[in-house]
Amino acid sequence: MAKHRRNAREARRSSRSTSKVERNARIANKRSAPALSIAIKKTMGYKYPAPMKTAGQLALPLGSTARRPSRTARDGKAHCARSRHCHRHPVHVTLRRVRCLPSLRAPIVFAALRRGFSAASRRWFRVVHFGVQDDHLHLLIEADDNLSLSRGMIGLTVRLARACNRAFARHGSVWSERFHARALRTPREVRHCLVYVLMNRKKHAPSTALRAELDPCSSARWFTGWKHPPAWDPPRSYDVPPVVPPRTWLLCTGWQRHGLIATHESPSLPTSVRKQVAKNSGIFDPLGRIRSATNFRSTCRGGASSVKADK
Repeated sequence: MAKHRRNAREARRSSRSTSKVERNARIANKRSAPALSIAIKKTMGYKYPAPMKTAGQLALPLGSTARRPSRTARDGKAHCARSRHCHRHPVHVTLRRVRCLPSLRAPIVFAALRRGFSAASRRWFRVVHFGVQDDHLHLLIEADDNLSLSRGMIGLTVRLARACNRAFARHGSVWSERFHARALRTPREVRHCLVYVLMNRKKHAPSTALRAELDPCSSARWFTGWKHPPAWDPPRSYDVPPVVPPRTWLLCTGWQRHGLIATHESPSLPTSVRKQVAKNSGIFDPLGRIRSATNFRSTCRGGASSVKADK
């Protein structure tokens, strides 16, 4: 009995050693197989490709035609870092549409833009004033910080682009470039910008520059800083104001240091229109000469000197 058990243990030990030897042989064969195949290929004259470089970027031999063309003044706003925004300073924003679209002042398009202005304002991002022209629009924006200005402008541009595409029954991009933003840091800058945004139609439409009417495609109806308030039709009860009241000191009361805004003020006009404005206002003498260059400039440009002359 003991002899039988001893033979069984020896048989198990021999089987274990045999299986271990076989397993080691199989592992060795697997490890040596690639080296053996490489050695066989080298003896047969097989040429391996050069190893790829793992460090650095591959240099592509591109010609001069592959470079991105430089931007011009009308091609777009250069993509550079913007200056940090301060919550005390309003921002003058300009957006320009692509050239293939119709006018933004069309009634159906302006109605869509107006609804977009009213829906885009938030507690931390506010659209205070706007002026819509044929191919661009001007905005006066207030934001709490740099991130609020960036996020608010992204939402506003997307909202306005979708509104325009619905009005045009099309798809695709609407704005041809990044928005241009300029911070207004002084009361005089804010006053000049208010005149520029609200009276911008007088600059781009010389045929209507001599009229005293205000631009209906702007926020002039909701502006409360007129020297002599114009006679507007009373707003309808279901009309939602597209702008919100300002909160910064510069847009609330700071700009009024240089006087309220008169309805005849306007941005810079062409020379021919300036002379016509001066002629109708009685600045020329009987010989055709300008009686006062100061009054001529103030009447045509609508600057602070005109406010002092009116007092």
